[in-house]
Amino acid sequence: MSDESGGDESGEKRLSDDGLILALAGAACLLAANTAYSRSQPDAVIVFAMLAAVPALAAVVADLATDYVPTIRIHLLLGASALVGAAFAVPGRHYANIATLAVAGLMGLGRVFEVEYRGKES
Repeated sequence: MSDESGGDESGEKRLSDDGLILALAGAACLLAANTAYSRSQPDAVIVFAMLAAVPALAAVVADLATDYVPTIRIHLLLGASALVGAAFAVPGRHYANIATLAVAGLMGLGRVFEVEYRGKES
């Protein structure tokens, strides 16, 4: 639906760019936590994967339901927690979780780098 000024006023909620990054990385961390739990990997891998996933996915739900745009702190929490979880998976050679958590962590910290050092807000 278009109004008289030519703008699109459909009224539907859309996921922000930050929300998209958090959705993908949070889902990856949730899958890594599930894999770690089902394969009896160290508890630290499960804890840090969940610590990365839960706030990220909660921010995605808030982004979809309201006008909230996730802050950089959530990206930092996601990135740091996922990388610590990946580090705990290294001694056991759990390569799938190492890769999954490392990529999710780099997605979160990549956004922090973009905003803090490059100055790109959107």
